[in-house]
Amino acid sequence: MKQVFRVSLVLIAGFFLLLPQTWAKDEDLIYRQPNNFANFVRLDNLKEKKAEEMVLNHPYRISEETMANILRSLRYSKTSLLSKKVTTRRIFEEDTIEKYTPYLVQALAQSTPFKSILWSVAQRRTSLVVFGSNRLTYIEMVVRGDQLYLRFIKTEALLPAGYEGADHKAAKLRSQARSVRVSLEPQEGQAFGDTTKEIKVDLKRDWAAIAARLDAQDREEESRAKRKGSKKTSKTPESEPSQKTPGQGQEDLPAQETSSTPSSLEQHGLERRLTELKRLKEKGLISEQEYQDKKKEILNSL
Repeated sequence: MKQVFRVSLVLIAGFFLLLPQTWAKDEDLIYRQPNNFANFVRLDNLKEKKAEEMVLNHPYRISEETMANILRSLRYSKTSLLSKKVTTRRIFEEDTIEKYTPYLVQALAQSTPFKSILWSVAQRRTSLVVFGSNRLTYIEMVVRGDQLYLRFIKTEALLPAGYEGADHKAAKLRSQARSVRVSLEPQEGQAFGDTTKEIKVDLKRDWAAIAARLDAQDREEESRAKRKGSKKTSKTPESEPSQKTPGQGQEDLPAQETSSTPSSLEQHGLERRLTELKRLKEKGLISEQEYQDKKKEILNSL
C-alpha cells in the first residue's frame, strides 16, 4: 500500500513539473493549421550563447502592410533540366501572404531576445503538377538592428502525396520533403546573410514602392516572353519563303535588336546579383567553384 502511495506521489509531482513546459509550448505556438502540420508559425527558444551573439531586436513592431510587401519581394530562381532556361518567380503566392502576414507580425511582437520565429508553408504550385505540386518552404526569422533575417531551411521542397493527414508530424514532414535545386535571388533592399540560404532585408526601405517595381518588372518579363512566343509561331516556314522587295524588312532590324536586349530593370537586377555574389566570394562565404557556377547561371539567364 505504501509503495502504491509513493508511486502516486511521483506521478503527481511529475505532472505538475511538466505542466509549465506544456503551457510554454502552447504560448509559443502562434498558428497551426488543423490536420496539416506543414503550416505553422511558432516561437523557438535559442541557446543562451547563440542569443547573446545574435543580439536580437525583439520584440519588434512592424505593420502588416510592410510585412506583406517584404514577402511579395522575395524571389528564387530555378534552372530547367530540359531547356536549361533560368526562371525567377515569387517565393510566396498571394493567398499565402494574406494568410501568414498577421501571424508573422504577431510573432515578432511577442518574441523576446532569446526566441526566434520558425514558420513553415505548404503551397500548391499549379505550374508544377507534372513533378508534384505541393511544396514546402521552412524559415527561421529574426530581427537584428534594422535588418530582418530570413534563413531558408527548406525552399520549395517536394512534399509526399497525402501529407495533409493528421499522422504526419512537422518534423517528419520536413525530413520527408525532398529538396530541389533552387537559388535565392536578393532583390532591391535585400542581400545575402552569412550564406546564400539566408536573405537579410533592410527594414528602413520603402517596401510598398519596391514591391510595386518588382511586380512591374514581372509583368514586363511576362509580356516579353509572350511576344517572343508569338513571333516564333508567326514565322514563315523555310520551305515557303515570303517574297520581299529589295531592302524590305531592314527597318525591322533595330526592333529585333531591342527585343533581345535586357530591359533597364532586368539589367539592374543582374548587376545587383553579380555584385552580391562577388561580395560573398571575397568574404570567403562561398568557394571559387560555387562563385563561377552561380555567375555562369546568372549570365545564362540573359
